[in-house]
Amino acid sequence: FPTAGKGINRKGMEKDSTDLERILKTIGFSVKVKMDLNSHEMKDAIRKFINRDHSQSTCLLVSVMTHGLEQRAMGTDWAGIDIHKDIIQPIVKSDNIACPKVFIMQMCRGVKTDFGVKKRRWGVDGATAVDAQALESPEDSETDSSSDEESSQESFQVDWAEVCSKLAPTDVDYIVTWASAEGRPAIRSRTQGSLLIQEVVNVFEHYGSEEDVATLFERVRRNVAKVEATLKEDSQKIPVKQSAETKTQLLGKLYFKSLTSSA
Repeated sequence: FPTAGKGINRKGMEKDSTDLERILKTIGFSVKVKMDLNSHEMKDAIRKFINRDHSQSTCLLVSVMTHGLEQRAMGTDWAGIDIHKDIIQPIVKSDNIACPKVFIMQMCRGVKTDFGVKKRRWGVDGATAVDAQALESPEDSETDSSSDEESSQESFQVDWAEVCSKLAPTDVDYIVTWASAEGRPAIRSRTQGSLLIQEVVNVFEHYGSEEDVATLFERVRRNVAKVEATLKEDSQKIPVKQSAETKTQLLGKLYFKSLTSSA
């Protein structure tokens, strides 16, 4: 959707959307795409999604690709909605959705560009070059306890023998992968798409029928960390890095099973 103050679209998002839709359909998902929504339409789309019949669903995947800042995802009206309160938590806490949930968040989480460090990191061997001309600039946003709490915790004591076995924790059975670490921008190429989404497509395509979802996202994070991109500022090429982040609340291993089975 239009970039604030520039009147241009998030170039590269068309490739991301097309490629991700293709691989998800190959895996077995029924895909619904929503484009260029304002903040009110985004909330309404989530509400309608939650209220659909999910009784036959074995897994739900939600991917949000937009501009972002810290904990907000931007609509076309450049008004942000809270990622946790308005997107993730309503879906996770819904009694209407019993199956595991997968979230992929392609958006910036801040503006502090990661210029990398000159020392080896465990699990990151070497780097992959990215077309310098194709990358967005940082200006594009997407380059893509208190004492009361302590006393309350002390008074909350449970006799485990009295806990109802039919109850399940609220915040379980989901996994979220972010394009970048907290406070960092997300890299997006004008021609090749965003770094995260393209690595998700690549990994799902090659390993989606073999490995569990947490392992797939581990591959994605490793591949993202290996990429060395460059930004152009004042005719200079500046190397930048990106580190994807995953939070998992899955209680077991989640598989897509096969690239032909229904998901």
